[in-house]
Amino acid sequence: MKTSLSSERTFFKWVWAGLNLGALGTFALVFFHDEGFPFRLIVVLVAWSMALLSALYGLRQFHRRRRALLSVVDDPDTWESPHAPAIVVAAFVIMMLTLVVYAIASGQQFGFRSTDALRGSAADQG
Repeated sequence: MKTSLSSERTFFKWVWAGLNLGALGTFALVFFHDEGFPFRLIVVLVAWSMALLSALYGLRQFHRRRRALLSVVDDPDTWESPHAPAIVVAAFVIMMLTLVVYAIASGQQFGFRSTDALRGSAADQG
């Protein structure tokens, strides 16, 4: 029972990682305002595609572990993936690099102005 629940927790961690990847794409959709640079939707689609792949990989691993538990397989090579942590890190690095490259290519301005500066610029215009 304990091992089965551990397998379920691992699956939910993969789904959680996928949701975080999708959230990064949604961040790009909400944060970047660029009417002349239409690739924002592509970044979002890449992020949510990676999120879906993460969830599907987690589901695959869950079923491999479940099968191994039910058939009492002692060899971890049949159900364990030593490359899984590297896959998660690579997915997040790719997504972050995509966001940085997109922000630079679209000419986004970074940094936030204080409310005093916003009031001053509104007073200058009016």
